[in-house]
Amino acid sequence: MKAKIFFAVMILLGTLFSLSAAETEVVLYEAGRANSFDFACSTCTWIEGSNAKPALALVERGGEPWLQVNSEGDSGQGRAVMSMKEQFSALVPEDTVARGVAITIDYPRDDFKKLPIILYFKDKRTFTHHLPLEKGVKTYYFDKGYTRTGIPQTWSELQTVVLTVVANFPEFHLKKMAIQLHPKQTSEKWVEIIRNRKVAEVLPGQGSTALDFGHDSPFQVKVGYDQENLYIDSEAAFPERPKATFLPGDKTGSVWADELTEYFFSAWNDNLKYIQFVTNMNGATWDSITDFDLTAAAVIRKTDDWQLGHDKKISWENSKWKTNAVFPFAELKFNLSEQRFMGFQIAQGYGRDRGDKYVTRVWDESKRFPETTNFGVLVFNQQPFGSGAITLPQKLLATTDQDSEKIDFRLSITATDFAAGNYTLRKYVAAARNSFTELPAEKITLTGEKQSIDAHFTDCVNLNGVYSLYLALENDKGSQRLVAVNFDNTKPLISMFGKPVFCPEPKKVVWKDGVFLAGQNSQLSLAANASARTKKTAEIFAEKLLGFAGQYRIQEGTDSGIALRVAPTASFDGKKQSLQPEGYCLQVTPEKVVITGADEPGLYYGCITFMQMLRQPMKRQNDAPVQCAEILDSPDLERRFTNLLHPWQFYGKEFKENRTIDYLIDWVDKYVAGTKQNLFSVDIASLVQYKRRPEFNSTNCLYSLDDLGKLAQYCREHFIEFVPRWQTGGHANWWLLHVHPELREKGYRNTADVTHLEHNKIVFDCMLDVIEATQCKFLNVGGDEWWHSPHPDESPDELLRGKTRAQAFLDFHIAVMAFARENHVEVMMHGDMLDPYHNGVRYDLHKIIDDMPKDLIILPWAGGNVDRMIMYFIDKGFRTWPNPTGVWFPNRSRRQIGGFGNSIYSFSSSLQMGSAARANYANNLLRGAEYAWNAYSDSGKNLTEAISSGLLPALMEQFAEPAIPGGSQEVLPVPLRQAFNTDFNQLLLKKEPGKYVGRAQSVKLPVGQINAGNMPMLLNDGKLNCIRIGKDESVSLPLNSKYASLLFLHTVRTDEEFLKKHASQLSWRPWIYGRPAGDYVVNYADGTTSLIPLRLDDNINFAGIKPELRSCLNCRYIMPLEDANGNYQFLYQHEWVNPYPEKEIKSVVLNQTVVDFDLLLFAISGRKLKQ
Repeated sequence: MKAKIFFAVMILLGTLFSLSAAETEVVLYEAGRANSFDFACSTCTWIEGSNAKPALALVERGGEPWLQVNSEGDSGQGRAVMSMKEQFSALVPEDTVARGVAITIDYPRDDFKKLPIILYFKDKRTFTHHLPLEKGVKTYYFDKGYTRTGIPQTWSELQTVVLTVVANFPEFHLKKMAIQLHPKQTSEKWVEIIRNRKVAEVLPGQGSTALDFGHDSPFQVKVGYDQENLYIDSEAAFPERPKATFLPGDKTGSVWADELTEYFFSAWNDNLKYIQFVTNMNGATWDSITDFDLTAAAVIRKTDDWQLGHDKKISWENSKWKTNAVFPFAELKFNLSEQRFMGFQIAQGYGRDRGDKYVTRVWDESKRFPETTNFGVLVFNQQPFGSGAITLPQKLLATTDQDSEKIDFRLSITATDFAAGNYTLRKYVAAARNSFTELPAEKITLTGEKQSIDAHFTDCVNLNGVYSLYLALENDKGSQRLVAVNFDNTKPLISMFGKPVFCPEPKKVVWKDGVFLAGQNSQLSLAANASARTKKTAEIFAEKLLGFAGQYRIQEGTDSGIALRVAPTASFDGKKQSLQPEGYCLQVTPEKVVITGADEPGLYYGCITFMQMLRQPMKRQNDAPVQCAEILDSPDLERRFTNLLHPWQFYGKEFKENRTIDYLIDWVDKYVAGTKQNLFSVDIASLVQYKRRPEFNSTNCLYSLDDLGKLAQYCREHFIEFVPRWQTGGHANWWLLHVHPELREKGYRNTADVTHLEHNKIVFDCMLDVIEATQCKFLNVGGDEWWHSPHPDESPDELLRGKTRAQAFLDFHIAVMAFARENHVEVMMHGDMLDPYHNGVRYDLHKIIDDMPKDLIILPWAGGNVDRMIMYFIDKGFRTWPNPTGVWFPNRSRRQIGGFGNSIYSFSSSLQMGSAARANYANNLLRGAEYAWNAYSDSGKNLTEAISSGLLPALMEQFAEPAIPGGSQEVLPVPLRQAFNTDFNQLLLKKEPGKYVGRAQSVKLPVGQINAGNMPMLLNDGKLNCIRIGKDESVSLPLNSKYASLLFLHTVRTDEEFLKKHASQLSWRPWIYGRPAGDYVVNYADGTTSLIPLRLDDNINFAGIKPELRSCLNCRYIMPLEDANGNYQFLYQHEWVNPYPEKEIKSVVLNQTVVDFDLLLFAISGRKLKQ
């Protein structure tokens, strides 16, 4: 393919921009204005053979001046600069905020060519937006684009604008370009300091400074330094010699089974990048660096391909493990001549059986001590600072301008016992795992008395997440007294509720005027010769329409209502377009809808997009209006999938709930089929009631073979390949070894001995049962992390029945492939055991990769240098479909992969709670589905960014909008005033007093009838505003009416200490559908009941949860309440669909029987039935 040729148009503006008359924009360029183009156009001479150069001319069109843009030359790239230097910021009025570009262009074609626009800012940040041009005169606006650092730009510091045009780009005309101005609105909030980080002054000389562990600690550390090195001397007392089985040079096992000393260093101090180093008493080490990689253009973690240079001496003397370690500053990425302090943490691990005295000791104490935000700080002074203490407040003041990407912090400190004299106040800020900045220093004078100092941290980047502020008083000798604090910054939430959001985003969308009234139409039209598969798609589509728009009948040989077609071409925006494989064209007009699929899958995906459009307003109306639009779309990757590591239970323990295969099918319908994925892998190994191997069957076997057949049939009908997964080799303890312990490999706790004569017979019997029941075309054999967990009381044999482990691994997979071919299925597996940069170093396993069957599909899962990992397998000849267990996306390799899908560990629940929690897994799934469909143009936005933008929360809410076949648009609030027993404001003040010190009010609730998620709900205007129940309490609420559905507005209040105390009760494993928060029991007038289980991350969540964790599977709206500190409390709206709408509901009873949460109900509304 001929390479793309670029040239750039660059316009020197000098003094040629000004404020518009209305002061709503700063005009950068307008054709025809005096002195408006002083051009400097040239080619990029550093590109070999480059001769491309802009050709610009001022022309008159329709009586108006326009800038005509053409090109000359046929290769290379042109470059010039539209330079404003310092002049732009001076033109932004004090009471406004600059943000966003408005540009008017006349483009002659309808091919949606993209015009890259690059902005350069004073702080060396860049911003690139690829503007798709539409036919005709259009004014475009954009304020978002790609930033390499991920740090938001400061628009007032704009210095340079570049327009870049692809060679042979059609001639176009530019009229005007301006930066938009927005009114400035300042807000203030008090933010709680959540951690005072431990700080130690380090002086020159080995062992000069003892770190404080307490006098009774069995672990003591001294540090010191010189110009080249950091010295760390540690002593760890043990009742007997520390456990150390792993030796330097071992290629199997790992140090992680031993008792370890762990060191952490962060010369970057940005709460993101760091070095980790661990050693056991044998001197065997493990190290890693998390740093920015120029090749990957991202922060990545390197382990096996990176080593920390160091020297160490280890000894065992007088029941003490002594280590004298020397780390060159250069190896730690620390420049002593330019830096004064370093993030640091050290921990000594002790086995669980050592007794109360010998428990893991951490310098800056934290259960999550590897987190960079929990590191302490080492300050390197040449001379002792002397007397002087800095006292920190409990809160700081944050000030921000609305629509600004910057924020200011003010911290009032108290200086005590400092010598009188002149000092320098130095300030640094680490912003939300993103950046580290030194702010301008200030000169201050201390009197020697107790003295208050206001420290201002100005123009900080405004992000969600944990910040660290560092503040140092430096004396005239250059020594520093430093303090460091952490706090959680919360930006105002961006709500996209009810906005036209998609997952995945279609390639091209042109919105039109008008609406199609889906509720007033009732016909699905098919061609007279429609295939059986098209008819099946129509049946599925009609069933989905029933829940939102009403009954549709399928009619062949007609062309009205909603027409479904399969054809190779379609008309899009007035032009005939060829449709790509699995692609579709969707046309919505007021009169009709036409969905044209390139093939049968494409037709189905077009129907899925229409269903998303139907839900987008998040307001059910009898007419079911759908905004008119034209959409042209197709996937980038052939295989798009989710790998569900279905929650399984430890042997001998039971699940608390079983919602049957129907729950799993509904989940797949919503999150796999509903996001246009075409492959679903699910680990069912321990969950199946096997026929050939009944010894596996127990109460934890949730699914029969018939159940799996039902799931597989659903998948086939929705263009999804069902892929059963078993963990073979590594992690065989998930299922195999509990029932057949004789198959465990000696020396390892979790690895199966694949050379055992019975191993393959048993495993293949289980697989064959499922293959026959499901007629699946793929198997997933897992296969990650073999020999990962050494057995503490055994040593592995050198050979496995005469074979090296590499040979055993190879022979097993050759046998798997033979079995698979015999049964006409393909096999996929994880790749870490074949990767020389990862676990492939164990037993030299990576050396047999060339002998592995090349029809295996490799699923790389680990982070780090992901493009290198992916290309390693592709270059070896394997089909490679990345399958992250975290959240990462291929970049340079995106056009070489054949598929992509995220691995998730539960239906929704985070594996931890409280401060250790992560966003629920459905967010990962949606973000992965977006990448798989649009891989070639994906922005690489991480999960935090996708949540902060409002996109993922809005999608989660949209996907939670339930189908209600008999429901009308009429929703009536249910009066609950007589049952209210609690004031939410007073409850927070009482239960969480530390958060609201000096506040008369914690949070203000709206009162009366409100619009919550486009639904009328009644909030009490009296002293009490909610119903609270605790453990073993209940409240009955009379309803006495018929409803198609009930809407509940509720939440759960708790705190971190409570969650820690009840962690075992609230494990995610037994509660696979979500941790229990209570139940609603619906009592019908005929004496029957329906149960509504309330489960965290499903249909309810915590009130004070971090905003990025708030989404739930089945909450159609999450209502934010800003509290007195500028943070949020959340109420969750769940709509329960009544399975018996013909019955009168007599009452609803709130129960809570498992954990003593504060379960709070604020409102109920009922949806009436259609007449």
